[in-house]
Parts: sequence; C-alpha cells; structure tokens
Amino acid sequence: LCRKLVQDPDNAKLRMSAIDAYLGLLDSPAGARALLNPSVGQVYCTYVPLAAKGTRELASAVLMELGNWYVAMARKAPPTTRPTLARRAASYYRAYLRKLSQQGATVAAVQEARATINAALKQAGLASLPNEVLFRDPVVQKAFDRAVDWLWSRQAADGAWVTHTEGDSHDYGNYNTRSTATALAALLAGGASITDSRVVKAVRWLEPTVTRQTEGVAFRCLVWMEVQKRKPGAARRMLSNDVTTMVRATRNGSYGETVTSWNYARIQESWPGPVGVDAGERAGLKAPRSYWQLVAGFWSGRQRADGDISPSSKVNAKAEPNTRLTVNGAGCLALALNRLHGPDAVKKLSGIDVEPLTRVLDWMDKNFASLAALRPENTLARDRGDLPSHRAPAGEASAPEHLIFSEAFYMLSNIGLVTGREKLGQVKWWADGSRYLAGLQNTDGSWGGIIDTARVVLFLTNGYSYEQANQADLPALLTGAAAAATAPATTRPAEPEPLSDFEARRLLRSRESTLKSRLRNHPENQAVARQLVRLYVLELKEPQKALAYADRTGNYWIKRYIGLLSTAPNTLGQDEALGLADWHLQMADGATDDGRTLALTRAVGYYRAYLARNPGFASDAEKAKTSLERATDALSAMSGP
Repeated sequence: LCRKLVQDPDNAKLRMSAIDAYLGLLDSPAGARALLNPSVGQVYCTYVPLAAKGTRELASAVLMELGNWYVAMARKAPPTTRPTLARRAASYYRAYLRKLSQQGATVAAVQEARATINAALKQAGLASLPNEVLFRDPVVQKAFDRAVDWLWSRQAADGAWVTHTEGDSHDYGNYNTRSTATALAALLAGGASITDSRVVKAVRWLEPTVTRQTEGVAFRCLVWMEVQKRKPGAARRMLSNDVTTMVRATRNGSYGETVTSWNYARIQESWPGPVGVDAGERAGLKAPRSYWQLVAGFWSGRQRADGDISPSSKVNAKAEPNTRLTVNGAGCLALALNRLHGPDAVKKLSGIDVEPLTRVLDWMDKNFASLAALRPENTLARDRGDLPSHRAPAGEASAPEHLIFSEAFYMLSNIGLVTGREKLGQVKWWADGSRYLAGLQNTDGSWGGIIDTARVVLFLTNGYSYEQANQADLPALLTGAAAAATAPATTRPAEPEPLSDFEARRLLRSRESTLKSRLRNHPENQAVARQLVRLYVLELKEPQKALAYADRTGNYWIKRYIGLLSTAPNTLGQDEALGLADWHLQMADGATDDGRTLALTRAVGYYRAYLARNPGFASDAEKAKTSLERATDALSAMSGP
C-alpha cells in the first residue's frame, strides 16, 4: 500500500487504506500519523495524532473518545483487524477508568462507568473489560501491578510455579502444587481472565496433579472458586473433590502438613484448611455444619483466658503470647463462626455464640499495636534478607527471604473482610497494612518468594473487596496529598520503641562478627560477602572496610563503586552514575529500615544525575526512568501515608 501511495500520492482512498492497515494490522498509530493529510478527512486528522501519544499524556475525556472511536472501527472491521482494534479500545477504556479514579471519583462512580463501557462493548459484539483492581492509594496500585508482573514472570513453561526441583514425593505428591495454586489463586483474584493462555496452561497443569499437601489442596480450592465465579459449572467437580478432601482430612478441626497426617496435626498447619472449605462455600457448595463446629471448637479450645491463642495443646498461661498464631486463629474463628451463625452475628459480635471471636479481638485491641509484630524477629533488619528464617528443603530451587509472615497478613485481611472492621487492634488493617507492605516490597516486585508474594497479592485483593463493600462512597484512588489528609499522624500504627544508638551499634557489630565467621567457614559464599559489603556501606557507614570483601561478591565493579561513594553525583560520568544507582537499588532490598532509606535516597540522586546528562541511548534512559520511579515509590511507601 505504501509503495502504491508513493506512485499515486493524491489517491485519498488508497491513503486511508494504508492508515487503516497501520491502525488495525500493525497497531501503529505513529506510522498512521505519518500518512495524514487533509484529504483523509477530519476524523483521521483528529484521532490518529492522539492515538500516537501515550495514555499518560491524555485527559480522561480524550481516552474515552479514543476508546469509542476504536470500538466504532472494530464494529465495521474485517476479522483480520478486529482483535487488534478491540484490544486498543480496551486499553483506552482501562486507562480512562484509572484516570477517573485518580481524579477522585468514588468507587461507585467507577463501577458505574465500567458497567456503561461494558454495555457498549457488548452491543458492538466485543469482550467486556476484565474486573480490574483499582485501589484508592496509587502507591498500593503500583505495588500490586509490579507484584502481578513478577508472579507472571516466574511461571514455568509447563504452567507451574516452581519452588522445588525434586518432582513428586510419596508423602506430599507434587511439591509445586502449593506454589502453583497460591500464585494462580492470587492472579485470578487480581483480575486475570480464565481465557488468558497463561491461566489455561496453569489450570491444565493443576487439575490432574496429585498432591497431599494441606496448603496445596486448600489454595487449589481458591483457584476452582475463581473459575466457578467466571464460568459456573466449569470447575464444580474439582472444587467438590478438594473441599471433600479438606473436610475428611481433620478429626478435630486441626490439620497436619498433609491431608493424611491426622496423627501429626500441628496448630501451625491448621489455618489453610478453613480457607479452602470457605472458598467452596463461597462458590455455592455446602460444607457440613459439623465441620465448622470442629474448626471453631479447635481454635477456641486453644484460647487462653485473655483471648490469645496458645501454641501448645496445654494452654499454658505463662507462655509468651504469639501474635502471628493468634491472628491466624482469629481468622479461622471468623470464617467458622460466620458460617455457623451468619455475618450479622460476626459483625455485631452479639451473643454467646461468637464469644471466642469477641475475646480474641479484645486481646488484639490491647496487644496488637504494630504491623511489625507480623514480621520475623531476632535480627536487626527484622529478617529483611540477611538471616534466613526459612530453611530450604532439599531440592528447593530457591530459598526465599522472609520479609514478613505472609500467611498472617493474609489471615488479617480475612478477619477484616468477614467482620467489616476498619481497625484490628490498634492499626487500620487495610489503610495502614497496604502502605506498610508497599514499603517492604523488593524492587523486582516481590516480597521474597513466590508463595509470600502471592499471599500478599491475596491480602491486597481482599482489601480491594473490603473497599468495594464498605467504602463505595469514598474516592476510588487518593492522591498522595489526599491520603495524608485522611490519615493523620495520630492514626498511624504504633511502632516499637527505637533502639538506643549504643544498642543498635552493638547489634550491628554482632551481625558483622556473625557474617565474618560464616565467610571464613565458606569463603566462596558470594551472598555472605554481599551482605558484609552492604553492612559496611549502609549500616555501619564504613565503606573502606567493605573493600576487603568486594572481590568476593562476584561483581568486580563494586570496588570501583565504593571508591566513588565520596564523589558528588553531578560530577560522575554517565556509566558511573548509572552503575552506582543500580547497585544501591539492589542493596536496598536487604537492608534495615534506615539502611534501605539511605540506599534508596542515594539511588534516586544517582539516577537523576544520570538522566540530567541526556543519555545517548533511549532504551537506557527509559530503563533508568523506570528504576527511578521504583526507587521514588519505595521511598514514598516507607514514609507512610
């Protein structure tokens, strides 16, 4: 068409055909823009230049107009170009909804706009928009989007999410059922379509896979529930089988690591079972009432007089309270009592029937003062990456660093969702919890490993459901200023008392000694060498000592970077500024809160210095802009709403 157009430039019909090909076949509005002239008419001259711009540059009204224009073209288009035009229309509509939310529209208004758009798409014979998750807080939205992208990036070619390389086991079945079911449940809850080829591949892997893992079966129930919601009947048989397995796997409301380990039940393994059976109930199945009585009886039987959950079957009043376990137990009690006595009783906490839940929530009101209680202890960094609290089983592909007790955050969201409470203990579980987790997110989008990241995504989707159910009259998204205005400092969760300078320094020196000892025993361990370098550069602020270990990290640029730390960013060369920025962004993921703030602040300065020099390669500049945005967002999330 373009060759013909060169030979006959005055042929308006030929020119419009070439423009249509750029729009419908190549999805290239920029290419179409180069062919514009007055002969093609006002419609093309108006819309094509707008379509060539990025969605961030366009006003919400323009996005809506572009979506409508592409729908009109798709309606008349041949089958070869119709899918491309429909995808482009959907992208403009999604951008419109997001921008509408950012401008302060209420949740109800966004839902109404989505319904109007879907009605227009249906009339044109096109697929409706997926039920995209839109959070009130833009920082949380970005954290969610990055986590979803990271989870998809970890999917294997066969559709599974792999955390073990051993394959099957007689006792457990396939090890990777747990990680695959958890990741897929999170992605489906986050709005993934069941017709997405990646979802189809994962379902085909998951359905025939044999597993005996309690958590694997439980979270597979969540997958089948999400499939059932979108396509009734498609997964009913699989869901029924897995729910029946979970019901039969307990004798007293507790569970073991596998669904056949009745005699080895442990309280730490007993929280996933009720989650899986509750998913079946939400999808229309009916579990025996006796099952929920067993669950409620087990957890209430572990309660002490003040309401917290004892880790021992012998309720020992002298044992230290376990906040993590108590939150998990409260979540199971909320699910069980909701099924036994109905949502009104659980939300109003009325009557003797819900007394166990009342007592545990009272305990949380008095003792749950900070979300930091749901993070690993015994390290200065609260296990942000230095000390592995997770011992990897033989054959595990990676040993993810536990930044948080992810199952406790997930169960906290279940408590809030079932009870309808904004505050649990002394924290706002959703407003504070979402920001808190966004501040802990690694720069790659994860919260450690596949399972931890998937559970956090489930926490976020539960929070989204809470917003839809309880806050429809509030803005769908809040700008940073608005978020600060609605969450004054007095409502922020209480933080632990800060360590004295002397005590903090003592702990850092103890950490230094531990790492040096480990490196002496394993001199080839690059991970320990990197931790020592990070400790000296960010925590102890003694970069010269880091030089002795720089060569052992496997990155021979680090010695050069350490030598440049005292140089002002605006005097560095482009490669030096970019290298220092990337290095500090990587170190931020394993640092303490103070060290992480220092690393991110430096990274922002180095990225800005690099971009100020107008990099020659557009791809490098774009990558640096993306990294700068991530570092800035992480700093913003750490500072709180």
